[in-house]
Amino acid sequence: MGVRIVPFEESHIPAVRAFNARISQHVEELEERFGGAAHSRLPESVRPSWLPPVEGSNLREERFLAVEGDDVRGGYTLKHQEFGYRGSVDTMAGWHEPVSEGIIDKKYATVGLLMLRAAMQQEPHLVCTAMGGIETPLPRLLQAMRWHVSLAAFQFYVHQPYRLSRGLRHLRQNPLKALALDAAAFTGVAWAGMRAAQASRTLRRPRGPATRWTIEPRFGPWTDEVWESAQPHYSLAAVRTADVMNRLFPNPDERFGHDLGPCYVILRVQSGGATVGWALVMRLQMRDDSHFGNLHVGSIVDCFAAPDDAPAVVATATEYLEAEGVHLTYTNQFSSAWKEAFKGGGYLSGPSNYGLALSPASAGRLDPLEENLPSIHITRSDGEGPVHRRTLVTATPLRPTVTTP
Repeated sequence: MGVRIVPFEESHIPAVRAFNARISQHVEELEERFGGAAHSRLPESVRPSWLPPVEGSNLREERFLAVEGDDVRGGYTLKHQEFGYRGSVDTMAGWHEPVSEGIIDKKYATVGLLMLRAAMQQEPHLVCTAMGGIETPLPRLLQAMRWHVSLAAFQFYVHQPYRLSRGLRHLRQNPLKALALDAAAFTGVAWAGMRAAQASRTLRRPRGPATRWTIEPRFGPWTDEVWESAQPHYSLAAVRTADVMNRLFPNPDERFGHDLGPCYVILRVQSGGATVGWALVMRLQMRDDSHFGNLHVGSIVDCFAAPDDAPAVVATATEYLEAEGVHLTYTNQFSSAWKEAFKGGGYLSGPSNYGLALSPASAGRLDPLEENLPSIHITRSDGEGPVHRRTLVTATPLRPTVTTP
């Protein structure tokens, strides 16, 4: 009996649970091959917990399964969302959370390809983000299907070099590197080196006009004003109106549980009495993380403004997270204007594992692609769900303590 792609229905839940049980028997193997097995399971609920269908909204998730008889052999999620394409708005879908039994049984090695082809028939205009880089099996499969695959920049700002030198887990796995980091931390070389590197970059760009910022409980009408004025500057950007952002990021974020309180903080940036942009930031206390150890980490999850106002938004987000006492702030950006804004704000660059893949139909809308790629604005908020929602076993979202100045 062949494998078919069907919508996820209530009757499939026992088979989905059986699929997850089979996958869970190979956790150690998957962690070694893919750097973790967190994504190697299917949701066990038909109704999406994040973006269920809402009347009058194109923003929603749909779940599909690859079934063979009464057994489930894989599945994926389509996240339907409106995007701005060079001034016009149209719908495309994110192909998220694909997992196939082929990762543990070669008999089902073609299920992933079958699911991808089905998704491309359901919605030709697709986008896929993250993927663990561009050298893992998923982006290689996408490239074989003529998708365009590229990497976002990984940029970071070091607030406390001593703690960073002592806490970067992935660098300390090498004894010689660990010894060098300890020496740099204890002698002050780390502090001096990081500060010198960041200062040299900051001095390249003159300071912008005076701005003020506020912490907002929700995205308000000012969000729509920023979207309307800034969107024409980008060749591709997911719609960032108030209605959309409040569905994507309700605050407090109850998906993490009531006891953890607000996870994301909305920073509204104003200049000359007008709102010019905003940033969505998060801070985490890492717990035995493979990359960050036990560091206190800040993340600029999303941001939006016209390119000329990007430096003011970067400065605001960095100032806020520094006041929160984080050791390190990081972000992933595709837009060249935003990468330059972060670079001008003292951010350094490092190896990235956050990829972006555009289906042939999506890439075709941006023809000539090479000219339009630098003005694509895609951030971590455009992915398969709230950033870090699967990392609660290694990190705790912290309540904000800084208030509006």
